[in-house]
Amino acid sequence: MIIKKIYIYGYGKWEQVAWDLHSHFQLFYGKNEAGKSTLMSFIHSILFGFPTKQQNDLRYEPKTSQRYGGMLIVHTETHGEVRIERVDGKATGNVTVWTEDGRTGGEDLLQDILKGVDKTFFQSIFSFNLDGIQGVAKVDRDQLGNYLLAAGTTGTDRLLVVQQHIQKQMEQLFKPQGRKPLLNQQLLRLKEKEKEVKEGKKKNASYESRVTEKQSLEQCLVEEKRKKDHLQSKLQKAEKVVQYLPMIKEKFSLEKKLESLKAFKFPIDGMNRMNELLEKKTKMMAFLESIKVREQELEAQLKTYVPDQVLIKHRREAEELVEEWSSTKQQMEKIREETRELEYLEEERLRLEQQLPLSFEQLTTSSQYTNRVSKEELKQFIRQRYFLEEQKNELDDTFQRETNELERMERECEQLRKSLFSDEQFEQLKKRANDTMQLEVEEQKAQQQLQWLEQTKQQIQQSLVRNGFFGLFLFGLAGYFAVSSQWIGTLLSIVGAVVVGFFVLQHMTQLRKVEVERKELRKKWVRFRDQQESTKDEVSLFQQLQEEEKRRAEWNLYRQRLLEQQRRYDGVIQQFEKWEQQWMLNKTKLQEIISILQLPSDTDWRRLEEIVRLLEQWSITQHRIKRLQQRIEEAKQCVDTFIEKLKDLLARLEQPYRSIEENIVYLKECLKQEEEKQFYYREYSMKLEELKDEKVHAEKELQLIQHEIDGLLKQASARDDEEFRQHHQLFLQKTEWEDKLSLLQKQLDHPYILDWYEDLVEQQGIHDVNEYVKTLEQDITAQEKRIQTLQENLIQCTYTIERLEEGGTYTDILHEFYELQSDFQQKAKEWARLAIAQHILTETMERLKRERLPKVVELANEIFTLLTNGQYERIFLNEQGQLRVERNDKLIFSPNELSQGTSEQLYVALRFALVLHVSQDMRFPIIIDDSFVNFDEERFLNVVHLLKKMSGHTQILYFTCHEYVRNMFKEMEIVSLPAAPMQVTN
Repeated sequence: MIIKKIYIYGYGKWEQVAWDLHSHFQLFYGKNEAGKSTLMSFIHSILFGFPTKQQNDLRYEPKTSQRYGGMLIVHTETHGEVRIERVDGKATGNVTVWTEDGRTGGEDLLQDILKGVDKTFFQSIFSFNLDGIQGVAKVDRDQLGNYLLAAGTTGTDRLLVVQQHIQKQMEQLFKPQGRKPLLNQQLLRLKEKEKEVKEGKKKNASYESRVTEKQSLEQCLVEEKRKKDHLQSKLQKAEKVVQYLPMIKEKFSLEKKLESLKAFKFPIDGMNRMNELLEKKTKMMAFLESIKVREQELEAQLKTYVPDQVLIKHRREAEELVEEWSSTKQQMEKIREETRELEYLEEERLRLEQQLPLSFEQLTTSSQYTNRVSKEELKQFIRQRYFLEEQKNELDDTFQRETNELERMERECEQLRKSLFSDEQFEQLKKRANDTMQLEVEEQKAQQQLQWLEQTKQQIQQSLVRNGFFGLFLFGLAGYFAVSSQWIGTLLSIVGAVVVGFFVLQHMTQLRKVEVERKELRKKWVRFRDQQESTKDEVSLFQQLQEEEKRRAEWNLYRQRLLEQQRRYDGVIQQFEKWEQQWMLNKTKLQEIISILQLPSDTDWRRLEEIVRLLEQWSITQHRIKRLQQRIEEAKQCVDTFIEKLKDLLARLEQPYRSIEENIVYLKECLKQEEEKQFYYREYSMKLEELKDEKVHAEKELQLIQHEIDGLLKQASARDDEEFRQHHQLFLQKTEWEDKLSLLQKQLDHPYILDWYEDLVEQQGIHDVNEYVKTLEQDITAQEKRIQTLQENLIQCTYTIERLEEGGTYTDILHEFYELQSDFQQKAKEWARLAIAQHILTETMERLKRERLPKVVELANEIFTLLTNGQYERIFLNEQGQLRVERNDKLIFSPNELSQGTSEQLYVALRFALVLHVSQDMRFPIIIDDSFVNFDEERFLNVVHLLKKMSGHTQILYFTCHEYVRNMFKEMEIVSLPAAPMQVTN
């Protein structure tokens, strides 16, 4: 069973809510007070009923909703999808079940779906909570093995608790070697009291004889009563036989009569069959007579519908003419319509001839050549002619415009050329300008070199100062070392001073060279500056050069523009030449078209397209006129042929010729009448044949009926039907006797009445049963008198014994003894009931250990190995049936030797193994209520891995309030329960 959807109408805090369960491993997550326990209780209540008020479970009745209950949609292997609804009603609620195949039921159908599982069994096997695991810690270590065995066989320790409770009650009542239990104490008192009774009996000497006499009288009384009962039994049988005696005698008489008719035979339902056959025979003979009369009537009617042989001979020709009439009629209508169309076309042809400048003969000739003229080419030539005329006008305008522009640009270019210097003057001006520019460049270079030498001089002077100071420092340091007698320092200081002095001399040499070069460059720079001063008056020289270059550039630009304008002018001339070629070619083509169409040479080319269109229309119209004339002629020939055939047929039928319509109507009527004659002739012929067949069949049927009549006579050993009827009367008499005998046998409903009668008559030889009854009544009366005498003697003897027992202490002792004995027997019975209950529980546990536990232990091995990460390899039962665990180092442990955590893992393995075993026969969802919160992270991950593996073949619903548990599941596997109820509309 898999829960697919949960609907809650009203249950505890939940009202009008629904959840879809999409996963086989579904996690319900919610904080405390979110309603997890309420939801688990709801699932139990829908499946097994609401808790009654006498039970300890909460009913979770809603406070703000009138509806109490809800519905589960589950999927089962045997019934498909099932809806289970339980609402408020009787104590456990009213349940309604709808199956996938349309069945509806109540508790009986639900029990069939649940396979008889009740709430206690479901909770002990498929429901987990923290109490089971915590029970491992609470139970006594000596009883831990039994606790785990109970978890692996029934899923709970209830049987174990009940067994222990029964054992405790039994020990409170009796122990084999005990003294304090109640039965042990009563047994001691009973033995003491028994001794006192025996001593009291000795004091009453006559008591035993009286008791013996009493026993003898009781035995005699029992024997006499047995004899009386036997006589009363015989009397009852005899009276019963007397009651049924007339029927018994009549039965024997009927059996003798039937014995005499034992060899008599008569067909079953023979008389009815004979009457039916005779009636059939009479009807069949009357039917044959009617067939003969109908046969004569049909032969007379057949003669009136003999076909006309002449019309039959020419029938095909007449039918063909009738069939051709519709097409001939269409041809005549077609002639009239096409004649009207021909007149319209001749008028259209005349209209076209009036629009064309040609005679009929010329039109006939010209129309033959229209197919040689392409309409597209003609349109193209005409459009080209229009385009060439427009192009001529545009070219004239362009030529005039380009000529004027060319003349203007020639004039302006000549004016610019006259304003320029000559080439010789321009070259001199450029040379003078270049010399001036060269002086400026040399002066700038000299100035830059002077600046560089000044910088170099300053750098060398700075180096001389630094090196001078450093040399003086080294000489001072050498003097200090010399005074201090540090000769190595003195030597090193002197060497350093010498090296510094060498660098100072080198810098002084470089300084002298730089000073000489600086003086030379200074002179050169002064000379360039003087030359530049002398050329200051020639500043306008550069301005003249720039203006001349500008004028020359402008003149060159005008020359380029003039060349461009000249090319444009030449292009216009070329376009004129190309236009003239296209004009002549177009004119030639149009003249060719006029010549092809045999039109006058002065025909306007603008009308060519219209003329070609009119010629085509005239040609098409002329062609349609010829084709219509041909069709009209052909239709007239067909009509004439049809009329000739019609006249010929009427002549052979010796009928006068009238109009075509009248003749056709006459032929249709003749054919219709002849067809009716043939139809009736065939119908009556077929009926006559059918009558003949019926006649033959009736004669055969008559023979069969006679054969069956002869068979019945033979079975009844009768010669004719009269003797057959006599035999039938005898058969009815026999049947009546058999019915009477059967009725008598039913009336003799006592199972042994005939046996009693045979016993009295045959075995005991009693012929007068009434006399035998009177004898038995006398014997019973005598027996009752003897019984009465014995009873009086017994009363007297009993009274005497009672007097003896009431005589003093013995009576009190005996009374106390019987009271102790009765009390002891009651307690012994109570102890026996407890012993039987314990025996049944023990046998049940042993049977579960034999049948279920080995399979559960086998499944638990794999689970326990997984939970302990392979630390423990095997769970098994020893020879005494006790649970043992084997570690991976082959050491054996009993459950009480394991740690607390390992014991809890062993409990979980056995419980899950039990679920897997039971799920093979009944598969229900597993409901877990945060049972593993005390496990560490590694142990909990192992449990989650195991649960996910188990969810492959059974549904698991896990309820938790811990966030870290929620994070281990996918979002689709989680149902989040809000702190406040979520309202869901249906």
